[in-house]
Amino acid sequence: MSDLKRPKGLTTEQWMIAQKIYQSAKKQGDRFPELTVAQAALETGWFKKPSGKNNYFGQKASQSQKGRLVTTKEVSNNKEYTTKQKFRDYDNLDEAISDRIKKWSSKYSNANTPTEALSKIWRYDKNKKSGVGYSTDINYGNKVASILNSLGTSLEVDTIQDNEIPQEERAVIQPIDLNSPEYSGTVFSEQVDEETQQQKKEPTVEQTAQELLDESFLEEFQAQQLQ
Repeated sequence: MSDLKRPKGLTTEQWMIAQKIYQSAKKQGDRFPELTVAQAALETGWFKKPSGKNNYFGQKASQSQKGRLVTTKEVSNNKEYTTKQKFRDYDNLDEAISDRIKKWSSKYSNANTPTEALSKIWRYDKNKKSGVGYSTDINYGNKVASILNSLGTSLEVDTIQDNEIPQEERAVIQPIDLNSPEYSGTVFSEQVDEETQQQKKEPTVEQTAQELLDESFLEEFQAQQLQ
């Protein structure tokens, strides 16, 4: 049995995926499997748009890993832009969850609450004016918190929302509208196979520079968490 509460409006298929992710994450030692489910729901629009085969977590692929090029949303200087990035393909759901746990769950192994766990893998950086860690979205924390609340886990808004985020840019924790564009999935384009991506137009110098900046933000954040 799952310890999650079924959100109103969730289809049977979506609910089954949520429970599968929860049970697999829990079995593999995830301290807060409900957080893993919430992230998967946000990244895929409630499991409708995986970023790769069995990739419900928006996990990027290295050059040597199998994957596909996909258009995705990122944020820099409080502004949203689109870019193409390579996302991993997995042979099955358990493999994807295992990879997510190896990369992120260790960072909140000593956390006492889902709120504290979330703060270990994402925060808003006032200097970079973007989220750092798991996502560049400046409202990522509140979006995940909203989904967690809909799944039966209560989080306080003040513990999620960074006071440095401009007031007009802040998201508010509120009941989930499953059809809202806010929860339609981080990855939104049709997936592109490896052969097709070679025929696509090369990214501009500006796009390439921005992607390198995004990678440096993540590396810096991860280094800080290990200190």
